[in-house]
Amino acid sequence: MSNRWVVLALVLAFSFMVGCGDTTVSGHRKASETAGDAFGDTGGQDREDLTPPDVVSLTCGDGQLDPGEECDNGPANSDTEVGACRTSCQRARCGDKVVDLGEECDDGSLNVDGIPDACRPNCRRARCGDATVDTGEQCDDGPNNSNLTRDACRMDCTNARCGDGLIDSNEDCEGTLMANATCESVGMTAGLLSCQPDCSFNKSLCTGCGNGTAEGIGPADPGYEECDGTDLRQQGCEALSYAWGTLRCQSSCTFDRSSCHANPAVCGNSVTEDTEICDGTDVGTFTCTTLGAGFNGGTLGCLPDCTNVDISSCFTCGNGVLEPGEVCDDGNQVDDLTCAGDCQRLCVPGLSACNGDTSLYCDFDNLGNLYVATEYCDPFQGSTCDVAGRCDGVCSLSSLGHSYIGCDYYPTITNNELLTAPADFAVTVANTGLVTANVLVTRGGATVTTTVVASNDIAVLRLPWIYELKSARTLLLSGGAYRVRSDQPVTVYQYNPLDYVAGGQYTYTNDASLLLPTNTWGTDFFISADNNWIGYPGFYAITAQQDGTTIVTTPSATGWATTPGYGIGGNGTGSAALNAGDVLHVADAGGDLTGTRITSNKPIQVIGGHTCTNVPDGITACDHMEESMPPLSAVGTTYLVTSPLINASTTKAMLVRIIATEAGTLLTYDPPVGGAPSSLANVGDWVELPQSAQDFLLTADKKVLIAQYMLGLEAGGGTGDPAMTLAVPIQQYRSSYLFHAPTNYEANYVNITAPTGSTVDLDGVAVSNFVAIGSSGYSVAKVLLNNIGNHSVTGNQGAGIEVYGYGQWTSYWYPGGLDLNDL
Repeated sequence: MSNRWVVLALVLAFSFMVGCGDTTVSGHRKASETAGDAFGDTGGQDREDLTPPDVVSLTCGDGQLDPGEECDNGPANSDTEVGACRTSCQRARCGDKVVDLGEECDDGSLNVDGIPDACRPNCRRARCGDATVDTGEQCDDGPNNSNLTRDACRMDCTNARCGDGLIDSNEDCEGTLMANATCESVGMTAGLLSCQPDCSFNKSLCTGCGNGTAEGIGPADPGYEECDGTDLRQQGCEALSYAWGTLRCQSSCTFDRSSCHANPAVCGNSVTEDTEICDGTDVGTFTCTTLGAGFNGGTLGCLPDCTNVDISSCFTCGNGVLEPGEVCDDGNQVDDLTCAGDCQRLCVPGLSACNGDTSLYCDFDNLGNLYVATEYCDPFQGSTCDVAGRCDGVCSLSSLGHSYIGCDYYPTITNNELLTAPADFAVTVANTGLVTANVLVTRGGATVTTTVVASNDIAVLRLPWIYELKSARTLLLSGGAYRVRSDQPVTVYQYNPLDYVAGGQYTYTNDASLLLPTNTWGTDFFISADNNWIGYPGFYAITAQQDGTTIVTTPSATGWATTPGYGIGGNGTGSAALNAGDVLHVADAGGDLTGTRITSNKPIQVIGGHTCTNVPDGITACDHMEESMPPLSAVGTTYLVTSPLINASTTKAMLVRIIATEAGTLLTYDPPVGGAPSSLANVGDWVELPQSAQDFLLTADKKVLIAQYMLGLEAGGGTGDPAMTLAVPIQQYRSSYLFHAPTNYEANYVNITAPTGSTVDLDGVAVSNFVAIGSSGYSVAKVLLNNIGNHSVTGNQGAGIEVYGYGQWTSYWYPGGLDLNDL
């Protein structure tokens, strides 16, 4: 006999020996026992060899009911079949996610009480009475649902209500159920009390106040009532000698006259009265959109006779028709660059788009109005229109900010007809950055010259005279301006002319201007010039950047006489149309253009000055004067005004003009200035302070423009002739400058104004000779410049600089730089 059958015999024998209390089921061992427990140590022999052939596998699913199993149907075990033994060898039960016999539902672990419409833990569907308000139920208090208890949730899971046969707490009665109430118990005198369909008392058959019937015939009758509820005895306010109004009844059955009015209604007082439908702005709760007339915006008004609403200012935004009350209507209700979605704005701030090399973007003008602005993404400047719809690169508007540093300028020749020496009109281009700048000069569509300017270097560009402008009185010259473009931020100054000695002779009549880049141009300017001198005029020159530019001139009290032409009248009033690069040069005809106002529909450049004049009158010699005017948006209220040096220790007197941009401007000076006015009355009014070398702080309560004039050589000092500069508002000071002073003048100077105690370096060397200006908290240093051409000023706080220089019988003077932020 083999060992296998020996083992089987021993197992069978052992099974017969086990008595009551053993842990086997139907002769099988416990599932917790191992084969080694049952058969003993095999001594390393294979266990499969110890299993008798008629002993089945002990795992669930073997078709044998082992200990711990409720069932085992072998391969018929299933977790999806109704009533089947589960694959865990457990019987089908509620909660196993199978809807078995006797169950209405089974969502397994999602069976729950308290959640509407869920299968319940007993595998019954949600139903009325399970204490959960399910879909279609108004309430469900479970065992507390009742048709016999006041205010209870009813057995059909509906709320207690009128008509359910019980008098609930919000009901007076129910059908014939009156809760023993009578006419007397509800405050009436007698009669039959009944119940209305809404379960409130019907007092109409009761006598007394409150039954809705005014009782009694005359006031002398017992129980007489003036009114009762809505029964007003057919009376109204008018019957009670009022003009109009609404008569009501009080709970005491007497008239309520509070809404009756003694005076007749008045159409036009913005209060809707009597038979008026509306009155002025009082249109009740109606709006254009609630009228049901198809409007989706606008302002509803009232007709003048108050008989109906006025829909003339209602509109339908998006229909493509510009209607009253709309700013625009492009046929849709989408925010875009042709119209905002509400038709109330031309565009929406932040929107931008590319149109080829041009960026279109929504912006505010100087008056705060929205408009669609354009920026040309100049390929020469390395700019493209990016995915956001804006120009990129160092010369883009978003990169440049607002200062005298830019990438696009328009040098413009002004009248200097007394210049006879062969000196050149010129511009200097100073590269303020760290990268070499490529510069292109054009006039109209023609290239004039090109150059390259190294980092922190300056190029001098001599440009041909445009003689029509050099001797102009009033003239509009198409394409009259030069244009200087760079692919890096630069500063540009123009010199009319550059040299004070040329062809072996003195030029005698020179000045220079700080040019402002096109990204800082504006649409509103005031002029500083000087009075006509023996027939030689003051002037202003306007240059346009864009086609379709319209300018309007408004003279000051002294600007009444101009040389007429090109849309400008002899009284200084007029308008003119310019295209890109055009120059309108306007000359006086005997007055003084100072204080004249120039406005435009597009940004422009304005230069003010004089052909050649004495300062002051009668003191020789005459000299050309000019300077770029800042836009009104950049004009300030606080200025430091400092006089020029004529040598290392001597200052020279100056004339100062203060120009008002608003009426009723108040002025204060620190230190006080003798003979200076304290106010200017009208827009465009100006005052000329007595000539003095005194430095001072000027403070105004409204914006003012300040011009400073250098005196002629014979006024003292033996050097220089008239020149003009503009004082820079303290609000526009900067902490760094790069500027140019011509190297062919006899001497060049810079006046540096800064907060007292601040640190300022000139060409890398600390400036130490500051002198306090009154008690202003500011000081000035007047410094002779080394004749190196290019200079820098840096400081730890904002500072201002004015640059000037002298030759024989000539001079120049200009601001060395400034910010041009909106103030």
